[in-house]
Amino acid sequence: MKKLFLLAASSLLLVMTSCNKLDPSVDPNDLIPSIGGFDYAGASLSQFSVSDSHAVRFSRGNLQYNDSLQSWVFAEHQYDYIGLDDTNIAPGYRGWIDLFGFGTSGKTVAPTESSTGAENYPEAIVYINENFDLSGNDWGVYNAIDNGGEQAGKWRTLTKDEWDYLLFTRAASTLGKVENARFAKATVGDVAGLMLFPDTFHKPDGFTPVINVNMISAAFTDNVYNLDQWAELEAIGVIFLPTAGQRYGKAVEKVGTHGSYWTSTHSATQNGFAYSLTFSAEGIGQSQYYNSFGRSVRLVHD
Repeated sequence: MKKLFLLAASSLLLVMTSCNKLDPSVDPNDLIPSIGGFDYAGASLSQFSVSDSHAVRFSRGNLQYNDSLQSWVFAEHQYDYIGLDDTNIAPGYRGWIDLFGFGTSGKTVAPTESSTGAENYPEAIVYINENFDLSGNDWGVYNAIDNGGEQAGKWRTLTKDEWDYLLFTRAASTLGKVENARFAKATVGDVAGLMLFPDTFHKPDGFTPVINVNMISAAFTDNVYNLDQWAELEAIGVIFLPTAGQRYGKAVEKVGTHGSYWTSTHSATQNGFAYSLTFSAEGIGQSQYYNSFGRSVRLVHD
């Protein structure tokens, strides 16, 4: 497992109002100053709009699983990922994994499933009807996360449309001369990834300027931070998605160069396909991929 060590930022004892509804008429720049850190259940105190009327909070790190312990956890740090050790995926494996096939929550398919046949994976995570059928295939709906509140149903996976809104549509704060600053590529320590700025964000005075904000073709080296600098950004609400790579069967590739994160949206036109958010030095976008690929999972709390 890739581990870096970081002195934790001082805890913020704050009373938050519900993040379920946001008034679209309110300018995010007029809201409360930047809030960062995570609550007792690992949910970010910073908020991210995923529609005109709904906001979510991100988990403190990527989802990880240990089959020998039957344990689900969030990564200790936002920049942590398992890397090449994901090649050891197997029932009973004593280590941790964090690249999962689509819908492998354990409800219908085990999280250790590594076959390459799409027919061995759920067709859908969430099929919206009055009973919310198949929602148990969502990792956060079906499982209690040990350091995430220890309660099933507390977390979920963003849809394709929600990711699109968060990255390319939502109103957000001005950063430098960029209005509605939503994301920027960066390197934290030695880990490349994607920074997500909350709806309300104010860069610390004197802090190194963030460049190429909202630029899908920017380089990860455009914004480079040591762990002390990252602690400052995390303390005011920035979320980081590391480039943990992807897995096909038991072969892990693109570690450190590509981020690949499942959405909860399956393909309506091709059986055995689902959408994932991917980013690299070449760009950022969403595409349909085989259900059998192992990808990162980053959950949110409503």
